[in-house]
Amino acid sequence: MTDEPWFIESRASERYPVYSRANAGEVAPVPVSPLSATMALGGPGELGYQDAYITAGTFRPDEFDADRANCIAFFGGYMYLNMSLTRIYGVRMPGMTPAMVDAQYFGDMPGITPYEAEARSTDEDADASALLAVYLQELFATVDLPELRADRDQIARLVAARPDLAAMTDQELVDHARSFMPLFRRLFCRHILTSAGAGVGLGTVGALCEAVGRPALSMTLFSALGDVDSAAPSWALWDLSRLAGASPSVRHVVLDHANGTRPADELAEALDALAQGGDEAAAAFASQWERFLDRFASRGPNEWDLLADTWGTEPRLALVLLEPMIATPDHDSPAGRSAMRAAEREHAADTMRTVLAGADDTVRGTFEAGLRCGQVYAAGRERSKTNCIAVVHEMRLALREVARRHADDG
Repeated sequence: MTDEPWFIESRASERYPVYSRANAGEVAPVPVSPLSATMALGGPGELGYQDAYITAGTFRPDEFDADRANCIAFFGGYMYLNMSLTRIYGVRMPGMTPAMVDAQYFGDMPGITPYEAEARSTDEDADASALLAVYLQELFATVDLPELRADRDQIARLVAARPDLAAMTDQELVDHARSFMPLFRRLFCRHILTSAGAGVGLGTVGALCEAVGRPALSMTLFSALGDVDSAAPSWALWDLSRLAGASPSVRHVVLDHANGTRPADELAEALDALAQGGDEAAAAFASQWERFLDRFASRGPNEWDLLADTWGTEPRLALVLLEPMIATPDHDSPAGRSAMRAAEREHAADTMRTVLAGADDTVRGTFEAGLRCGQVYAAGRERSKTNCIAVVHEMRLALREVARRHADDG
């Protein structure tokens, strides 16, 4: 045993001392692997987070500590986010407060150190507030985020041009993985800014809903937003479940591989055997399953971490999700549930418009601008996340090839 800290342990900031697992626990629910702490979430992730603060106008570069973690830290192997910085964002952003930031991150979580215990005169900054006021106007004026689609298309081209990893040397593989770090920094900056935009919209609308005594409507107003990347895998799995459920032989084979009776990596071979015997359903499922794994290879339960298995590296993780869907009746489809929630969302918006009908133009305009901002950026947040983890997966594949070789060599 040793008292030496784990080598990825962060040095806590003395200027910004409050860190939290809130939100960080969703991104990294288990201890973070060393390479993720240096090549992804830490390293370029930390720098991308700083870039986002600087881009929005919250902080100047010289306000960050140069010799330790600022935004993202690792203590005891776990990832934490710096809440002191986020609270200062609440101080400097016009119309926001540290309490509003705490409510978004912590909710009613007990035992949170109040902001007043760490407040300093330097937290307020007129120049930063002026820059953030301009940033806020840009958020409320945004109706589309084409830059996220451009990022997605760039990543698709990189994936399509992926070199033959098995033919590369160890050093080439490491260099290839490292080559994605600048891109991850830029994409992570975009993800933080997009998430901030969603927070502004949700916070604005939430405050109005609270003010008119309809707080329950605030979440309904941002449900089932349509072109949301996080919903695409569920819809694709549903289509696969309909194919499997329509053929007893395909269903049997899929369930055998989902519950571990047979190895998941042998599913394609089993389906091919059925197809060779004339089972058209097996051929259709096999083709769609291959496209599914190709499209969603980077997704998985701990997809931000370079060490974690994903659907592309361990297909059984997706089969486990597919298994209960097969027995689900057609009327309970994701499309049906989404349509129902979309109708509820529109009804909630109409309800708020009716409630606010007697208010002045500024209040009604604030509601509409906040609603549009929240909906645009909440959907964008899922796309920016998808873009980030797609890059993580390219790094993951290169590093796994290095690991496989050395494991094979003992």
